[in-house]
Amino acid sequence: MDKNTQKWDAIASKKARIRKTLEGNSERPRLSVYRSEAHIYGQIIDDISGKTLFSASTVAKDLRDQVKELKPIDAAKAVGEALAEKAVKGGLTKVVFDRNGRRSGGRLQAFADGARAMRTRSLSPTPWAVPSRSCSSAFPRGSGWRS
Repeated sequence: MDKNTQKWDAIASKKARIRKTLEGNSERPRLSVYRSEAHIYGQIIDDISGKTLFSASTVAKDLRDQVKELKPIDAAKAVGEALAEKAVKGGLTKVVFDRNGRRSGGRLQAFADGARAMRTRSLSPTPWAVPSRSCSSAFPRGSGWRS
């Protein structure tokens, strides 16, 4: 088995494993990101109805000329900002981020940062709060787990 086949098999198995637990609904749709060698694509999808609500990419007509001369990370950030702008105008405030089996770094991280920045700029002055996953909040005293 060659190197590329192994890579794509690993990505496919990670994607399947992640999608078992990750699902978007009408209140909190799924933000799916696909990264190719040259381009990046983002879609906000309602998995219950099976419809794509909003999309943006480096090959879309409205962004193609803007991102042509940018570096790939800057282009990913611009696509994230454009997608978040469309979502905010459409009334969405929360999404579930699906990175499609890829590591969260580089262009994917720039895409997510761009979407977060646009969302916080247009909705509220406070940054997007991420819930804490500390042991004390996950397992409070007296719950039977290491109490």
